[in-house]
Amino acid sequence: VTIPDSVTSIGWGAFSGCSGLKDVRVPQYVLDSQVRNVFSSSYSSITNVAYSSVITNIGDSAFSYCRGLTSVTIPNSVTSIGDGAFLGCSGLTSMTIPDSVTSIGNYAFVVCTNLTSVTIPDSVTSIGESAFKGCSGLASVTIPDSVTSIGNNAFSNCQLIFDGEPPSGIAQLANSCVLLYPAQYEAQWRPLITKTTRVEIVTSEIRGDDPTILDTRFIVWKRVWPIESVPTIKLRALAFEDGERSFAKVVRPETFVDGTAPANWDAVEANVEHTLSWKVSEDWATRLAKVKFEVLAHEGELLTVDTMTVPESESYGKVEITCNDLTDASVTDALYWLYADKDSGLTVSGGVLHGGGAALANGASLYGDAAARYVLSKMGYSPLSGALLNFVNEDLQISLSPSGVRQYGYRAVEE
Repeated sequence: VTIPDSVTSIGWGAFSGCSGLKDVRVPQYVLDSQVRNVFSSSYSSITNVAYSSVITNIGDSAFSYCRGLTSVTIPNSVTSIGDGAFLGCSGLTSMTIPDSVTSIGNYAFVVCTNLTSVTIPDSVTSIGESAFKGCSGLASVTIPDSVTSIGNNAFSNCQLIFDGEPPSGIAQLANSCVLLYPAQYEAQWRPLITKTTRVEIVTSEIRGDDPTILDTRFIVWKRVWPIESVPTIKLRALAFEDGERSFAKVVRPETFVDGTAPANWDAVEANVEHTLSWKVSEDWATRLAKVKFEVLAHEGELLTVDTMTVPESESYGKVEITCNDLTDASVTDALYWLYADKDSGLTVSGGVLHGGGAALANGASLYGDAAARYVLSKMGYSPLSGALLNFVNEDLQISLSPSGVRQYGYRAVEE
């Protein structure tokens, strides 16, 4: 069917049930309206759509759930793809977006499960929320540096290759996608990196022919790294009796068999599957079934801290101070990392973790101020207190008030 551009009105369900309808040439009006009503019950049969050459916008929900649609020709006159325009078009396998398009709407290609290739031109500046969510066949997409905004959940489990700096909203993508960026933009991408590492335990099973060995298969997902490099990560391991994450139940695994221990624990390849086969009986006199094995991955600083620089004064040199509240969870994770890393200042006695001459944790309970102070010291910070704290609060009117785990620190700034 060919509908000329002169048509200004098409009734609801006009082509409903036309099960043999395969090729459609659609005018401006249809693309600015709810096409699902016009072609209802023809979703599985329509395989090709050609747009009018005067089209400037593909309207909201224009071809949502046209599951038989395999081919779409978008003319260079189109500047925007509306919300949900191709939502649920599971027959689509590839999509070339012309370089006239500047925006891709929310949910535009949601659940296009067979979509394996998308070309996004340099003209696009924004990609809407959940635009390509659920496109399980989409393995890799190149994001041009013209894109300045990417909506939450715009992609899922996809490798995104960026040409330049991080667009706004990119932090939300880091939990579900692998992000590659040019090395020259390291400074701009670096703040995202410490928040984007995740360990996925694939299986953790007692070996059938040797019940003293625990085989753990895992992947360490490193979500952000330069295009030019192979992603690696620092790796450590801990185990907990009864599955209780507590310093009263912790042990450091030492004996790995069958060549599964990494040659370099500080540079383990990320985003590929590994196995650690731990000979539990060599390191711990406990029943293997009571053990929870934990793989720790780390990069960057022990704690994510916000900092500000205090200018030089008559009494103090130029210093950097931490100015964000630290959480119990982040400090506890840092302590477990230090313990797994065999930090010489840490000891465990009677279930109590000691370090720097103070008790830092009792079982799973954290002594917030002391624990935070110890971790900050490992990052080169001294406790912010006394005259320097008064100077920061009174003269600079910053109003920091350390208490509990809200310990702040400072360190000199090298000129």
